Amino acid sequence: MQFLFVHTKKHFMKQFNINSDIVVSLLDSLFKPSLNSKKIISVMTEHLNSDQINHILTLNTMTTEYHGFNKGDVVRVPMVDYHMNEKFHVDVLTDLNLIPQIGYVYGIVYDDDNWGTGFNQYAAHLKVNLVYHDENKKPILHDYSVNSLYLIKEESDQDFLSNYYKDLLHG
Repeated sequence: MQFLFVHTKKHFMKQFNINSDIVVSLLDSLFKPSLNSKKIISVMTEHLNSDQINHILTLNTMTTEYHGFNKGDVVRVPMVDYHMNEKFHVDVLTDLNLIPQIGYVYGIVYDDDNWGTGFNQYAAHLKVNLVYHDENKKPILHDYSVNSLYLIKEESDQDFLSNYYKDLLHG
């Protein structure tokens, strides 16, 4: 069995396919030795997919605290190259001040991308509505599933986007 491991350093993502024996060894290093540590690792490798295991291992290597996300959170999402000029135009979003930083657009978290019931704020993949506008500056929300480790949440974005749409809808 092969697993995908994504190494993160700021916004640099590099993916590696690694053997499940290595994954087991990495997971083993996370747990203090106990009667059940091997069973816990077995449950994880047998019941979690490679994205979920990658998420756990990546969280373990992060140097900043991970807070997860809630439904309705406004987040910065890396631009999807193949959406440019088809689903949005950078110049339109720039004119509307909807490019929060170079290479990112706004998104609104609306669900996790798991099969289970309920919302998991720590899910490896989240569903977001990307905030786009057409050439006539009419808002378009585009559904997109994204690795939650790629998302950035800034408190100032919550107020900005709320006020922007309140003005747009009621102004």
